[in-house]
Amino acid sequence: MTIQATTAATTATRPIIIKIDATRNTQNNTFTSVWQGLQNMGYSEADIAKIHREMENEMINGQKFVATQVADGTAVDVSAAIARAGVSLPNFGKLTTSAPQTSNQPTQAPDTQPTVQASQPTDEAQPSQEQPTENQPQNIQMYQGKPINVEPQTLSPETIMQNYGDNKVFQTARGMAHLSEANGGDRKITGQKYYQPWCADMVNYFYQQLLGTNPMAINGRNNSMVAGIKRWGINNGIYNKAGSLDKIQTQMGNLKPGDVIIFDTPYLYKAADGGVYRNGNISHTAVVVAVNNGKVVLMEGNTNERKMDANGNFITNKKGEIIPQSTVDGILFKEYDATALFCRGYSGFLNMQGYQ
Repeated sequence: MTIQATTAATTATRPIIIKIDATRNTQNNTFTSVWQGLQNMGYSEADIAKIHREMENEMINGQKFVATQVADGTAVDVSAAIARAGVSLPNFGKLTTSAPQTSNQPTQAPDTQPTVQASQPTDEAQPSQEQPTENQPQNIQMYQGKPINVEPQTLSPETIMQNYGDNKVFQTARGMAHLSEANGGDRKITGQKYYQPWCADMVNYFYQQLLGTNPMAINGRNNSMVAGIKRWGINNGIYNKAGSLDKIQTQMGNLKPGDVIIFDTPYLYKAADGGVYRNGNISHTAVVVAVNNGKVVLMEGNTNERKMDANGNFITNKKGEIIPQSTVDGILFKEYDATALFCRGYSGFLNMQGYQ
């Protein structure tokens, strides 16, 4: 697939051009190319969904959003849809070049990254002064009173069986563990012939395998966006929002196998270059497969392990983006405590017990 996303501006009022894959046609092709182009630029799935709705309104109103011709194909200028959607430019940036500390303010103003706009944390996203609780490990890095860089541990199915026992949810999940991008498993899960982000599709696919039907489907098709799954949970009264680390620790006691986890809260991390970064583009989902003793095991698709140095800091590229261990994503079982969930942008969960 050929997708090229470029922007010559720092505001959504100037052209933001995304090239359309000329090997496919139809409206779905345009939306798919726009989706991936915007993701490549760093927009969250929630914001992409808003932009798509504005593009659909353009079509309903008879407007032609395929407005630009490029040298080797067709492209769309999505700046107008972005402006009407009211979304900001990608929210990812370096906060400081100093080591993590407990002061209220970063020691240096945010830098602008080469291709992704940096932004000062908002009041909503800035960590508050919340000290570790007695259940929280004391040997972890802290920044502005909040833990950072606590990673989950990847477990084998055998280790899960030994430490957590068996259940019907895990049996179904274990049967999916071999699926990856290396063997075409992502296409099997999404039902598409081409690549698309697939963590949300994996959750849909899991429930189709578990129940023989997909309760979160839309018109018989996968609910393929994290924002869509979260919205479905809210509409059905089963989404439980988290907030503080204390709230996450409380929710740990309520999670059960089969529940669906949502990650879409901005989080901070320290990189090996000494900088502390804010990732405001987190959009991920997973299925709970086991719970015990204050820990939870999640089945995650479209995922990887992330590179860290000997000091527990992330290895990043020049833009500050964390480098994965492999270029091929798959399905992994990851064990989290409450602190690790917090450090990965945990937002809440869908209580799926009434659907099992």
